[in-house]
Amino acid sequence: MTASAEPRGTAVLTAEKNFKKDIAENPRCTFSSSDLMSFSKEIINQMDLEISNIQSLKSRLEDFGDDGSNGFEELYCNCKAAVDPDLIVRLDQCNKKFIKLMQVRKAVESGIFSNRCKLCGQPIGLARMMLLPTTRVCSGCS
Repeated sequence: MTASAEPRGTAVLTAEKNFKKDIAENPRCTFSSSDLMSFSKEIINQMDLEISNIQSLKSRLEDFGDDGSNGFEELYCNCKAAVDPDLIVRLDQCNKKFIKLMQVRKAVESGIFSNRCKLCGQPIGLARMMLLPTTRVCSGCS
């Protein structure tokens, strides 16, 4: 950590204070403000997990071909997918999940988040949303 970097906990506390101040009435969401705050924290936790997964997968991908050879960098870059295609797929999935989590977080922060099922219109419960924050359907419709 650099001297100018803020400890993670401080940044989260600052974000939570601002979130509490900025939270507005949202007729699309049936969660109480404390449930919405808990949900928001869970999104941050899942985003952190995806960042960790992405970093780990990228590190493993970069390890392919690190055998000290030279002159084969272009060949190495073109063959990464051939070396371990599953690794490429998992990295892509993690990136997509992270983007979806960011979109949900932005919707929560801007007051446009809806926890209503897109198929039947019933509220999606907090427990399901905590487990699957990017879901748009209730358990009955899934």
